[in-house]
Amino acid sequence: MPNAVWRVPKTPLRIARVSAGERVGEFLFESRTVYVAPRFFEGIKRLRLRAAVPFNSWVQEIPQLTGPWIPAALVDSIPAPLRTLWLGTPLWKIGVAGVLILTLVVVLAVVNRWASRHKPVRRIRVVAWDMLTPAMI
Repeated sequence: MPNAVWRVPKTPLRIARVSAGERVGEFLFESRTVYVAPRFFEGIKRLRLRAAVPFNSWVQEIPQLTGPWIPAALVDSIPAPLRTLWLGTPLWKIGVAGVLILTLVVVLAVVNRWASRHKPVRRIRVVAWDMLTPAMI
């Protein structure tokens, strides 16, 4: 089997067919490509995209992506300062996570307080009741 090599045009990135070993026949990045890829990425990550997309950079856009429950229009309406990345995460996502965690803690505290004041009498309900706090944690 000939050793086929394909180079991504205008880049140092090369993919080659493995000719020996347990992965024979598979196409993998060459070891030199793995070595130069981070440096190549640093050189191009700030370049504008040439495709017709509504954003300038995948590096900045990917952290802003959400799942199907949060509409893209809602994310697009978030002010630019809240879209700033901190440790690779947009500030608005950190804020939303904080509010959700705080809400969950308050709800669990209220349920725990209510449960501690209303103990059941029957044995099976007492056991279920006693498992309520660990289950909430």
